[in-house]
Formats: sequence, structure tokens, C-alpha cells
Amino acid sequence: AAGARPGVDRPHGRGAGAARAKSTLQELLETSPDDTRLQYMLSTASRQLDDAKGAEEAARRLLAIDPASLTGQSALARTLMDQYRYQQVVEILTPVVK
Repeated sequence: AAGARPGVDRPHGRGAGAARAKSTLQELLETSPDDTRLQYMLSTASRQLDDAKGAEEAARRLLAIDPASLTGQSALARTLMDQYRYQQVVEILTPVVK
């Protein structure tokens, strides 16, 4: 279809896989809400689906569990960059590089 995004607007491909992964991760997080790996994967799947709010929320939950997590800081920074929120990216990453 004209204007279709490969793997996102079609039932197969990366978008379909990300949608299935997101659903599965949300189910797993119901029983293991403090699992930082699951939160990271949920943030990543949400980004792949252009769900900036969901990606940011998962990254922030990861950081609430483990504030020193470089993985969480990186996930949040990528999500904020996707939203052109560069000042917040600088604020998050400045302590990391010092």
C-alpha cells in the first residue's frame, strides 16, 4: 500500500514482532514489575512501535528500580531524543560522563 511503513503497517515484520513482544512483556511485568531487563525490553519495543510515551514510562520505571542503571539512562536518553527533548538528554547523561 502507498505510504505503508514496512514492518509497521503490515501484519508481518519488525512492527508485528515488536507488537507481540510488547504484549508479552506487559504480561510478564504483571508478575515481575521490578525486572529491569523486562522494563528495558518494553521500552525498546515501545520505541519500535513509535510509542514514545510507553517507551519513556518503561525507561523511567527501570530507573526507579535501579537509578544507577546505564542501560536505563541510555533507554531514557534515546526516547527523549526521539522527542527532540535534548536538554533533558543532556541532564540525564551529564552525570554519566563525569
